[in-house]
Amino acid sequence: MASFNAPVIADPGARTAARRPSLETYHYTIFDRRSRPPIQDILEIIEGSWGTEYARADKCYFKFDEEYVEWLLPEGCSFGVLARTETGAPVGCVVQVEREIFAYGEKKMSTYYGTMLSVRSEHRNVGVGQRILERAFEEMFGARKADLHLCVLDAGQGGRPTIMKTTKRYDPSFDFLESVPMAVWGCTDRIVESDRYEPLRGVERLALLPPFAALLSFRATAEDYRLPAREVPLGEVMGRVGAGYAFATGPGQSAASMYAQTDRSGTLLFEFGARERCFVSYHITTVAKRGLPDCLNGNFQIIDPGTASPANVVRALRHVNAKLLRDGGCLTTLALDTGVVSRWTLLRAGFTPSDRKLSFGLIGPRDKVARFLPLKRPYLCDFF
Repeated sequence: MASFNAPVIADPGARTAARRPSLETYHYTIFDRRSRPPIQDILEIIEGSWGTEYARADKCYFKFDEEYVEWLLPEGCSFGVLARTETGAPVGCVVQVEREIFAYGEKKMSTYYGTMLSVRSEHRNVGVGQRILERAFEEMFGARKADLHLCVLDAGQGGRPTIMKTTKRYDPSFDFLESVPMAVWGCTDRIVESDRYEPLRGVERLALLPPFAALLSFRATAEDYRLPAREVPLGEVMGRVGAGYAFATGPGQSAASMYAQTDRSGTLLFEFGARERCFVSYHITTVAKRGLPDCLNGNFQIIDPGTASPANVVRALRHVNAKLLRDGGCLTTLALDTGVVSRWTLLRAGFTPSDRKLSFGLIGPRDKVARFLPLKRPYLCDFF
């Protein structure tokens, strides 16, 4: 099935501004949880950027609300940059979330993951996006002494030129390393309703015919619901990252905060006897589309197969799908094919591949970026 649009870096140059104000008319400020983040301004920018663009294209998008932005800004582990006009109107922003990452199990590196880079359509193509990223780089590499910057790239969007230009402008010696593309996989128990939000295309539309719809829609079994799962803090199950991962997220303070147990997120531990265990961290977001009621989407943020057999990993993933689709009220769930589990495992758990692919990029000093070479799957990561 086709996937929903995830919160990745938005296209800063999709539409030429009718009026091209000079860069001097903008002011850029740093904010974090201690300085009362301008959440309403961020929401206004997102709606004026993503909401407007996706409405024109008749596409659905993740609807960021106050709860989501609060979730993205764990105290002491995040910051952001806000751009305003001389009159104080908010026009652009980015959020940077601290992460611990590992290259082949080596010593952790301090990293900031950039998300929600947005510029209102009427203020694009005048360099606002680059200036926002420059201020973010100055803060993370200068004031906060970060090792690397992490970003996500979507083949269907155009943030790459802004990122590349800003990197070379900030420090010509910095390197940029990109992962292999990873497909987004989706699962739903209501494929016809899901098609209203993200229409299937071409031969995929055969899935809407009754015989195929019944076959491809997720059907939870009694076993899926009975499988015991324990809600746990992320730090309890995510220990030292193994050397088998070229890129891996660590159990730092921000990750632990974001995947604490709430009505919208959590971490589930599955134990199969004394020797097998795996865990899944998830988060629920709201999806919007013009002319349709908002719906919920469940994101498999971290899948760690641990010591569990492939068959038991399938059982765990099916349990989470059942939990999110039935108990969580989600229309769909999404998982990224990072290589930590096989595609056959994803298929057996109820997922099907979409044509949408994401990759991630690492930016920073050449010697630190080089530690991740060769940057091959699997990746243990939580892109949100």
